Amino acid sequence: MRKAFLLAGSIIALFGAAFLAVPRPSANLENADFSLSRTVSVGAYEYGSLNVTLGVNLSVTVFLDVEFGPGASANVYSKGEGCIDLYVVDYENHRKWLNKEGYETYLTVSGAHSSSFMFQTSNVNKNYYFILDNSWRCSEKIVDMRITASSKPVFGGPLFQIAGLGLLSVGSLLAMYGLVKEEAPVSRRDVEGKGEDFDK
Repeated sequence: MRKAFLLAGSIIALFGAAFLAVPRPSANLENADFSLSRTVSVGAYEYGSLNVTLGVNLSVTVFLDVEFGPGASANVYSKGEGCIDLYVVDYENHRKWLNKEGYETYLTVSGAHSSSFMFQTSNVNKNYYFILDNSWRCSEKIVDMRITASSKPVFGGPLFQIAGLGLLSVGSLLAMYGLVKEEAPVSRRDVEGKGEDFDK
């Protein structure tokens, strides 16, 4: 009986892994409803931010390419400082972040180099602050950033990641249940025999 759970769980987990394996969208995203490109210089121990107004329920992709600023010493290369932190917040949480209060983000990325990251906008129009935080690092960064937004689900976007994680989790649980050794059925004769032993 449990072999069926093992088989079903393995198939579901396989689908989940396939969803997670879908590559993130490239910088040449077509049919985007919104696209913005900026090059931002962020000094050592500083931060930079970009304020963007976005519509409701959009799939947003942020492409980052981070490089050292001019004149970077070999020492900063050896420290592995060629990265930056990215936070996407709304107006209220931007204020909290500046005041070092507790805040919530739409996207948090620590140690970003050159990659793409995705999030979903809320169900109301908002101003979003894309914070490039270099405050913990001693070298200037030059960040090429491109922001695209689409009203259609992005192939390889957040929905694919969520679905992949869900399927992988459910499939793994079913497969593990199927691997558990099933107890041998107890026959009526065995039960009656044990009853006779007790009577003695």
